Amino acid sequence: LALERVVGTDPSNARAKAELGNAYYAVRDIKGARKMLQEAKEQGVPPEVALNIDQFMRTLDRLDLIQPDTRFSHRAYVGFGLAHDSNATSGPVDDKIPVFIFGQVIGMTPSTIATPSSSYDLNAGVSGRYLLDAQWSWVGSADYNSHSNTSGAAKKLSSQGIALATGPVWRKEHHELSLVGQLNQQWQEGSNSAQTQGLIGNWVYRFDGFRQISTYAQYARSSYDNNPNADSNRTAVGSTYSHAARNGIFSFVGIYAGEDNPRNKAPQFKHVGYELWGVRTGFQYKIQPNLAAYASLNYEERRFNDLHPTPPTPVAVTRHDKQSNLELGLNWMATPKWRITPAVSWNHGDSNLPLYRNKRNSVAIHARYEY
Repeated sequence: LALERVVGTDPSNARAKAELGNAYYAVRDIKGARKMLQEAKEQGVPPEVALNIDQFMRTLDRLDLIQPDTRFSHRAYVGFGLAHDSNATSGPVDDKIPVFIFGQVIGMTPSTIATPSSSYDLNAGVSGRYLLDAQWSWVGSADYNSHSNTSGAAKKLSSQGIALATGPVWRKEHHELSLVGQLNQQWQEGSNSAQTQGLIGNWVYRFDGFRQISTYAQYARSSYDNNPNADSNRTAVGSTYSHAARNGIFSFVGIYAGEDNPRNKAPQFKHVGYELWGVRTGFQYKIQPNLAAYASLNYEERRFNDLHPTPPTPVAVTRHDKQSNLELGLNWMATPKWRITPAVSWNHGDSNLPLYRNKRNSVAIHARYEY
Protein backbone atom coordinates (compact mmCIF):
# COMPACT_ATOMS: atom_id res chain seq x y z
CA LEU A 1 0.00 0.00 0.00
CA ALA A 2 2.84 2.41 0.81
CA LEU A 3 4.49 1.74 -2.56
CA GLU A 4 1.19 2.23 -4.37
CA ARG A 5 0.84 5.63 -2.69
CA VAL A 6 4.37 6.60 -3.76
CA VAL A 7 3.73 5.59 -7.38
CA GLY A 8 0.35 7.33 -7.33
CA THR A 9 1.93 10.52 -6.04
CA ASP A 10 5.02 10.39 -8.29
CA PRO A 11 4.46 8.26 -11.43
CA SER A 12 8.01 9.10 -12.59
CA ASN A 13 9.60 7.24 -9.64
CA ALA A 14 11.04 4.22 -11.50
CA ARG A 15 12.62 2.71 -8.39
CA ALA A 16 9.27 2.71 -6.55
CA LYS A 17 7.66 1.00 -9.56
CA ALA A 18 10.35 -1.70 -9.55
CA GLU A 19 9.84 -2.29 -5.81
CA LEU A 20 6.06 -2.33 -6.31
CA GLY A 21 6.52 -4.94 -9.04
CA ASN A 22 8.36 -7.16 -6.51
CA ALA A 23 5.60 -6.58 -3.97
CA TYR A 24 2.87 -7.52 -6.47
CA TYR A 25 4.75 -10.72 -7.27
CA ALA A 26 5.00 -11.57 -3.55
CA VAL A 27 1.18 -11.57 -3.30
CA ARG A 28 0.89 -13.35 -6.69
CA ASP A 29 -0.53 -10.39 -8.64
CA ILE A 30 1.48 -11.42 -11.69
CA LYS A 31 -0.16 -9.00 -14.13
CA GLY A 32 0.47 -6.07 -11.80
CA ALA A 33 4.08 -7.18 -11.31
CA ARG A 34 4.72 -7.39 -15.05
CA LYS A 35 3.15 -3.95 -15.67
CA MET A 36 5.16 -2.16 -12.97
CA LEU A 37 8.46 -3.82 -13.92
CA GLN A 38 8.00 -3.01 -17.59
CA GLU A 39 7.14 0.65 -16.83
CA ALA A 40 10.15 0.97 -14.52
CA LYS A 41 12.49 -0.35 -17.20
CA GLU A 42 11.03 1.93 -19.90
CA GLN A 43 11.41 5.01 -17.67
CA GLY A 44 15.12 4.34 -17.23
CA VAL A 45 16.90 2.60 -14.36
CA PRO A 46 20.59 1.81 -13.64
CA PRO A 47 22.03 -1.07 -15.72
CA GLU A 48 22.19 -3.45 -12.75
CA VAL A 49 18.52 -2.80 -11.95
CA ALA A 50 17.57 -3.33 -15.59
CA LEU A 51 19.42 -6.67 -15.50
CA ASN A 52 17.48 -7.73 -12.41
CA ILE A 53 14.22 -6.75 -14.11
CA ASP A 54 15.15 -8.81 -17.18
CA GLN A 55 15.87 -11.82 -14.95
CA PHE A 56 12.56 -11.34 -13.17
CA MET A 57 10.65 -11.10 -16.47
CA ARG A 58 12.38 -14.25 -17.75
CA THR A 59 11.31 -16.08 -14.59
CA LEU A 60 7.71 -15.04 -15.18
CA ASP A 61 7.90 -16.33 -18.74
CA ARG A 62 9.48 -19.63 -17.70
CA LEU A 63 6.98 -20.37 -14.96
CA ASP A 64 4.10 -19.31 -17.20
CA LEU A 65 2.50 -17.59 -14.23
CA ILE A 66 0.42 -15.05 -16.17
CA GLN A 67 -3.12 -15.84 -15.07
CA PRO A 68 -5.88 -15.76 -17.71
CA ASP A 69 -9.12 -13.92 -17.14
CA THR A 70 -10.80 -17.14 -16.03
CA ARG A 71 -11.00 -19.04 -12.77
CA PHE A 72 -8.97 -21.94 -14.16
CA SER A 73 -5.25 -21.97 -14.94
CA HIS A 74 -2.95 -24.86 -15.76
CA ARG A 75 0.61 -25.83 -16.65
CA ALA A 76 2.12 -28.91 -18.24
CA TYR A 77 5.54 -30.38 -19.02
CA VAL A 78 7.27 -33.21 -20.84
CA GLY A 79 10.84 -34.32 -20.27
CA PHE A 80 13.45 -36.95 -20.96
CA GLY A 81 16.89 -37.76 -19.64
CA LEU A 82 19.97 -39.95 -19.96
CA ALA A 83 22.12 -41.14 -17.05
CA HIS A 84 24.79 -43.58 -15.93
CA ASP A 85 24.74 -45.04 -12.41
CA SER A 86 27.70 -46.87 -10.88
CA ASN A 87 25.35 -48.98 -8.72
CA ALA A 88 21.90 -49.13 -10.30
CA THR A 89 20.91 -52.14 -8.14
CA SER A 90 21.88 -50.43 -4.84
CA GLY A 91 24.03 -53.45 -4.07
CA PRO A 92 26.40 -53.54 -1.08
CA VAL A 93 29.89 -52.10 -1.27
CA ASP A 94 31.53 -55.54 -0.87
CA ASP A 95 30.69 -58.50 -3.10
CA LYS A 96 31.20 -60.78 -0.09
CA ILE A 97 29.54 -60.07 3.24
CA PRO A 98 31.00 -61.64 6.42
CA VAL A 99 27.92 -63.62 7.49
CA PHE A 100 29.10 -65.98 10.20
CA ILE A 101 27.39 -69.40 9.89
CA PHE A 102 29.30 -72.28 11.44
CA GLY A 103 32.46 -70.19 11.12
CA GLN A 104 32.08 -69.83 7.36
CA VAL A 105 31.79 -66.59 5.34
CA ILE A 106 28.86 -66.69 2.92
CA GLY A 107 29.30 -64.70 -0.35
CA MET A 108 26.64 -62.59 -2.03
CA THR A 109 24.48 -64.02 -4.78
CA PRO A 110 25.03 -62.38 -8.20
CA SER A 111 21.60 -60.70 -8.12
CA THR A 112 22.56 -58.53 -5.15
CA ILE A 113 26.01 -57.47 -6.33
CA ALA A 114 26.37 -53.79 -7.22
CA THR A 115 25.68 -53.45 -10.96
CA PRO A 116 26.50 -50.35 -13.03
CA SER A 117 24.03 -49.37 -15.73
CA SER A 118 23.05 -46.62 -18.11
CA SER A 119 19.41 -45.56 -18.13
CA TYR A 120 16.90 -43.29 -19.80
CA ASP A 121 13.89 -41.53 -18.32
CA LEU A 122 10.65 -40.19 -19.74
CA ASN A 123 8.23 -38.04 -17.75
CA ALA A 124 5.23 -35.79 -18.26
CA GLY A 125 2.67 -34.05 -16.13
CA VAL A 126 -0.05 -31.47 -15.86
CA SER A 127 -1.23 -29.34 -12.94
CA GLY A 128 -4.12 -26.93 -12.52
CA ARG A 129 -5.79 -24.52 -10.13
CA TYR A 130 -9.47 -23.52 -9.99
CA LEU A 131 -10.26 -20.31 -8.08
CA LEU A 132 -13.34 -20.74 -5.90
CA ASP A 133 -13.20 -17.19 -4.49
CA ALA A 134 -10.63 -14.60 -3.41
CA GLN A 135 -9.13 -16.91 -0.77
CA TRP A 136 -10.03 -20.48 -1.69
CA SER A 137 -8.92 -22.56 -4.67
CA TRP A 138 -8.75 -26.23 -5.66
CA VAL A 139 -5.55 -27.70 -7.07
CA GLY A 140 -4.72 -30.96 -8.79
CA SER A 141 -1.88 -32.64 -10.65
CA ALA A 142 -1.11 -35.83 -12.57
CA ASP A 143 2.43 -37.02 -13.32
CA TYR A 144 3.85 -39.98 -15.23
CA ASN A 145 7.44 -41.27 -15.12
CA SER A 146 9.33 -44.13 -16.71
CA HIS A 147 12.84 -45.26 -15.72
CA SER A 148 14.60 -47.88 -17.86
CA ASN A 149 17.95 -49.48 -17.04
CA THR A 150 19.89 -51.00 -19.91
CA SER A 151 22.39 -53.41 -18.28
CA GLY A 152 22.29 -56.85 -16.68
CA ALA A 153 20.48 -57.33 -13.38
CA ALA A 154 19.54 -53.64 -13.31
CA LYS A 155 17.02 -54.21 -16.12
CA LYS A 156 14.73 -55.94 -13.61
CA LEU A 157 14.58 -52.69 -11.63
CA SER A 158 13.18 -50.65 -14.52
CA SER A 159 9.90 -49.07 -13.49
CA GLN A 160 6.94 -46.91 -14.42
CA GLY A 161 4.81 -44.79 -12.15
CA ILE A 162 1.80 -42.50 -11.94
CA ALA A 163 1.26 -39.88 -9.23
CA LEU A 164 -2.07 -38.12 -8.65
CA ALA A 165 -2.74 -35.32 -6.16
CA THR A 166 -5.67 -33.02 -5.42
CA GLY A 167 -7.05 -30.88 -2.62
CA PRO A 168 -8.11 -27.42 -1.38
CA VAL A 169 -5.83 -24.40 -0.81
CA TRP A 170 -6.60 -21.35 1.34
CA ARG A 171 -4.51 -18.20 0.95
CA LYS A 172 -4.72 -14.88 2.78
CA GLU A 173 -2.05 -12.20 3.05
CA HIS A 174 1.17 -13.94 4.20
CA HIS A 175 -0.43 -17.34 4.87
CA GLU A 176 -1.23 -20.31 2.67
CA LEU A 177 -2.73 -23.61 3.90
CA SER A 178 -3.33 -26.74 1.83
CA LEU A 179 -4.54 -30.31 2.38
CA VAL A 180 -3.78 -32.59 -0.55
CA GLY A 181 -4.66 -36.25 -1.08
CA GLN A 182 -2.03 -38.30 -2.92
CA LEU A 183 -2.06 -41.58 -4.84
CA ASN A 184 1.10 -43.16 -6.28
CA GLN A 185 1.18 -46.36 -8.31
CA GLN A 186 4.40 -48.02 -9.42
CA TRP A 187 4.90 -50.91 -11.82
CA GLN A 188 8.03 -53.05 -12.06
CA GLU A 189 8.68 -55.78 -14.63
CA GLY A 190 5.20 -55.18 -16.04
CA SER A 191 3.29 -55.97 -12.84
CA ASN A 192 1.72 -53.89 -10.07
CA SER A 193 4.52 -53.63 -7.56
CA ALA A 194 3.64 -50.86 -5.11
CA GLN A 195 0.92 -48.38 -4.24
CA THR A 196 0.93 -45.48 -1.79
CA GLN A 197 -2.05 -43.44 -0.62
CA GLY A 198 -1.80 -40.54 1.74
CA LEU A 199 -2.46 -36.99 2.84
CA ILE A 200 -0.12 -34.04 3.22
CA GLY A 201 -1.01 -30.83 4.99
CA ASN A 202 1.17 -27.80 4.36
CA TRP A 203 1.39 -24.29 5.84
CA VAL A 204 3.45 -21.64 4.06
CA TYR A 205 4.23 -18.28 5.66
CA ARG A 206 5.75 -15.65 3.33
CA PHE A 207 7.60 -12.95 5.21
CA ASP A 208 7.92 -11.00 1.93
CA GLY A 209 8.69 -11.69 -1.71
CA PHE A 210 12.09 -13.14 -0.85
CA ARG A 211 11.71 -15.24 2.33
CA GLN A 212 9.30 -17.96 3.35
CA ILE A 213 8.95 -20.92 5.70
CA SER A 214 7.01 -24.07 4.80
CA THR A 215 5.89 -26.62 7.40
CA TYR A 216 4.19 -29.92 6.56
CA ALA A 217 2.72 -33.07 8.09
CA GLN A 218 2.36 -36.24 6.02
CA TYR A 219 0.69 -39.64 6.32
CA ALA A 220 1.28 -42.39 3.75
CA ARG A 221 0.02 -45.98 3.52
CA SER A 222 2.15 -48.23 1.28
CA SER A 223 1.24 -51.67 -0.10
CA TYR A 224 3.44 -54.15 -2.00
CA ASP A 225 1.81 -56.75 -4.25
CA ASN A 226 4.59 -59.32 -4.08
CA ASN A 227 5.47 -58.85 -0.41
CA PRO A 228 2.47 -57.96 1.80
CA ASN A 229 4.61 -58.37 4.92
CA ALA A 230 6.40 -55.17 3.86
CA ASP A 231 3.16 -53.11 3.86
CA SER A 232 3.70 -50.07 6.05
CA ASN A 233 2.32 -46.80 7.40
CA ARG A 234 4.54 -43.71 7.45
CA THR A 235 4.11 -40.40 9.26
CA ALA A 236 6.47 -37.45 8.96
CA VAL A 237 6.68 -33.75 9.83
CA GLY A 238 9.15 -31.18 8.57
CA SER A 239 9.89 -27.54 7.95
CA THR A 240 11.95 -25.65 5.33
CA TYR A 241 13.14 -22.05 5.25
CA SER A 242 14.05 -20.53 1.88
CA HIS A 243 15.56 -17.19 0.93
CA ALA A 244 15.95 -15.51 -2.46
CA ALA A 245 18.66 -12.87 -2.13
CA ARG A 246 18.86 -9.83 -4.39
CA ASN A 247 22.33 -10.86 -5.59
CA GLY A 248 20.88 -13.88 -7.41
CA ILE A 249 21.48 -16.55 -4.75
CA PHE A 250 18.56 -18.74 -3.70
CA SER A 251 19.13 -20.97 -0.66
CA PHE A 252 17.13 -23.27 1.59
CA VAL A 253 17.55 -25.40 4.71
CA GLY A 254 15.09 -27.93 6.11
CA ILE A 255 14.70 -30.58 8.78
CA TYR A 256 12.24 -33.48 9.10
CA ALA A 257 11.47 -36.50 11.27
CA GLY A 258 9.06 -39.42 11.24
CA GLU A 259 8.54 -43.14 11.53
CA ASP A 260 7.73 -46.06 9.23
CA ASN A 261 6.03 -49.09 10.78
CA PRO A 262 4.87 -52.42 9.29
CA ARG A 263 1.11 -53.03 9.23
CA ASN A 264 1.76 -56.66 10.15
CA LYS A 265 2.03 -56.49 13.95
CA ALA A 266 3.49 -59.99 14.38
CA PRO A 267 6.64 -59.90 16.59
CA GLN A 268 8.86 -61.32 13.82
CA PHE A 269 8.27 -58.20 11.72
CA LYS A 270 8.98 -55.62 14.40
CA HIS A 271 12.58 -55.17 13.16
CA VAL A 272 11.27 -53.84 9.81
CA GLY A 273 9.94 -50.61 11.37
CA TYR A 274 12.17 -47.61 12.01
CA GLU A 275 12.33 -44.02 13.15
CA LEU A 276 13.98 -41.46 10.89
CA TRP A 277 15.21 -37.90 10.84
CA GLY A 278 17.04 -35.84 8.25
CA VAL A 279 18.26 -32.46 7.08
CA ARG A 280 18.37 -30.86 3.61
CA THR A 281 20.15 -27.78 2.38
CA GLY A 282 21.09 -26.26 -0.94
CA PHE A 283 21.54 -23.16 -3.01
CA GLN A 284 21.31 -21.88 -6.56
CA TYR A 285 23.37 -19.03 -8.02
CA LYS A 286 22.53 -17.21 -11.25
CA ILE A 287 25.65 -17.02 -13.42
CA GLN A 288 23.74 -15.39 -16.27
CA PRO A 289 20.06 -14.51 -16.72
CA ASN A 290 19.42 -17.92 -18.28
CA LEU A 291 22.09 -20.01 -16.52
CA ALA A 292 22.36 -21.03 -12.86
CA ALA A 293 24.54 -23.42 -10.86
CA TYR A 294 23.09 -25.36 -7.94
CA ALA A 295 24.14 -27.71 -5.17
CA SER A 296 22.08 -29.76 -2.72
CA LEU A 297 23.04 -31.90 0.28
CA ASN A 298 20.77 -34.41 2.07
CA TYR A 299 21.48 -36.48 5.18
CA GLU A 300 19.14 -39.03 6.80
CA GLU A 301 19.39 -41.48 9.70
CA ARG A 302 17.16 -44.51 10.33
CA ARG A 303 17.09 -46.43 13.63
CA PHE A 304 15.19 -49.70 13.43
CA ASN A 305 12.89 -50.97 16.15
CA ASP A 306 14.30 -54.41 17.01
CA LEU A 307 17.22 -56.81 16.61
CA HIS A 308 17.85 -57.94 13.06
CA PRO A 309 16.72 -61.61 12.85
CA THR A 310 19.64 -62.88 10.71
CA PRO A 311 22.51 -60.48 11.42
CA PRO A 312 25.65 -60.77 9.28
CA THR A 313 27.70 -60.49 12.49
CA PRO A 314 28.52 -62.93 15.30
CA VAL A 315 26.24 -60.97 17.68
CA ALA A 316 22.66 -59.80 17.00
CA VAL A 317 22.36 -56.01 16.60
CA THR A 318 19.68 -53.44 15.89
CA ARG A 319 20.09 -51.99 12.43
CA HIS A 320 21.16 -48.33 12.17
CA ASP A 321 21.52 -46.71 8.70
CA LYS A 322 22.96 -43.36 7.64
CA GLN A 323 22.35 -42.00 4.14
CA SER A 324 23.97 -38.94 2.54
CA ASN A 325 23.63 -37.43 -0.93
CA LEU A 326 25.43 -34.57 -2.69
CA GLU A 327 24.31 -33.25 -6.08
CA LEU A 328 25.89 -30.55 -8.26
CA GLY A 329 24.38 -29.29 -11.47
CA LEU A 330 23.42 -26.52 -13.87
CA ASN A 331 20.02 -25.15 -14.88
CA TRP A 332 20.19 -23.74 -18.41
CA MET A 333 17.11 -22.06 -19.86
CA ALA A 334 17.83 -22.63 -23.55
CA THR A 335 14.52 -20.85 -24.28
CA PRO A 336 11.85 -19.52 -21.91
CA LYS A 337 10.19 -22.97 -22.07
CA TRP A 338 13.14 -25.36 -22.47
CA ARG A 339 15.31 -26.22 -19.45
CA ILE A 340 18.45 -28.39 -19.75
CA THR A 341 19.93 -29.80 -16.52
CA PRO A 342 23.24 -31.68 -16.43
CA ALA A 343 24.12 -33.01 -12.96
CA VAL A 344 26.45 -35.29 -11.03
CA SER A 345 25.60 -36.91 -7.69
CA TRP A 346 27.29 -38.94 -4.98
CA ASN A 347 25.31 -41.23 -2.66
CA HIS A 348 26.78 -42.96 0.37
CA GLY A 349 24.87 -45.42 2.53
CA ASP A 350 26.46 -46.48 5.81
CA SER A 351 25.07 -49.13 8.16
CA ASN A 352 26.16 -51.23 11.11
CA LEU A 353 25.08 -54.24 9.00
CA PRO A 354 27.49 -54.73 6.05
CA LEU A 355 24.67 -55.96 3.80
CA TYR A 356 23.18 -52.44 3.72
CA ARG A 357 26.35 -50.45 3.05
CA ASN A 358 26.40 -49.07 -0.47
CA LYS A 359 27.81 -46.32 -2.65
CA ARG A 360 26.38 -44.85 -5.84
CA ASN A 361 27.76 -42.21 -8.20
CA SER A 362 25.85 -40.98 -11.22
CA VAL A 363 26.01 -38.48 -14.04
CA ALA A 364 22.88 -37.38 -15.87
CA ILE A 365 21.41 -34.84 -18.26
CA HIS A 366 17.71 -33.98 -18.43
CA ALA A 367 15.69 -31.80 -20.78
CA ARG A 368 12.26 -30.43 -19.88
CA TYR A 369 9.72 -28.47 -21.91
CA GLU A 370 7.16 -26.45 -19.92
CA TYR A 371 4.01 -24.97 -21.40
